[in-house]
Amino acid sequence: MQTVKLLAVGLEVEIGDLIPIENPNEETIERKWMLLFHAIPFLGLLIPFGNIVFPIFLWIHKSKDNKIYDNHGKAIINFHCSINLYLIISLLLFFPFPGFNFFLTGAVFLFGIIISLVNILSATNSGTYNYPLSISFLK
Repeated sequence: MQTVKLLAVGLEVEIGDLIPIENPNEETIERKWMLLFHAIPFLGLLIPFGNIVFPIFLWIHKSKDNKIYDNHGKAIINFHCSINLYLIISLLLFFPFPGFNFFLTGAVFLFGIIISLVNILSATNSGTYNYPLSISFLK
C-alpha cells in the first residue's frame, strides 16, 4: 500500500485513481438493471408493441443515471423497433407469397427471441451486448 501511496504522490493523482475500489453492491445493482433492460422487451409477447414501449420508459427513467444504461437502452430500443419493422414487412408480404411469408415471419420472430436471450446472458455476465441487423433510430 505504501508503494501505491508513493506512486499517487509522484503522479499527482488520487489513490482511488490507481486502485479502483468498486462497491460490490453497485455492481450487483447494475447487473440487475441490465437484466431488467434486456428482459423487459419480452412483455411484447403479452402486450402489442410492449417490446418497444416498456424499454423506452425504462430508458427514459435510467439513461441519466449511468452512461451504460443509456447505451444499452438505445441498443435495445433500436433492435426491437427494427424487429417490429421486419415483422410488419413480412406480414405485408403475406398476400403475394403466403407460403414464404409464414417461414419469413417465423424466422424474424425466432431471431428476435434468440438474440434477446443471448443478450440477456451476455449483458448480465460481461456487460456487453450485440444486436445485429438493428436500424439506428436512436443515436
